[in-house]
Amino acid sequence: MPGAEPLFYFLPLLAEIGGALPDPESPQTVGWLLLSLAAVVATGDRIMSGMLNWRKLKGADAAEHSQYVTKPEHHALKEDVSNLDGRVTSIERTLTSEMQAIHRALGRIEGKLGTK
Repeated sequence: MPGAEPLFYFLPLLAEIGGALPDPESPQTVGWLLLSLAAVVATGDRIMSGMLNWRKLKGADAAEHSQYVTKPEHHALKEDVSNLDGRVTSIERTLTSEMQAIHRALGRIEGKLGTK
């Protein structure tokens, strides 16, 4: 297991202590507590990453599968986009003809009023 090698360097140090703990009032106690806490956190991290890797290997990771699209989903999306493109083109044509009609009507009104 990568990353576990540094923990083996502490084993001889732990064996040297042999049950003689430092005085609870000494700064050495805080160091041992921090070292113990770091070891617990590192162990938890290794266990969690191992579980995550195991889930990925089994293919049970839902987040991994949600990133990819199947071919039928891709083709359905392509059809939806092409349908929307056709609808947008139709709306553009309608707006263009409406604007032309409005400009013609404004031209007639200006002609009747005698403005330039």
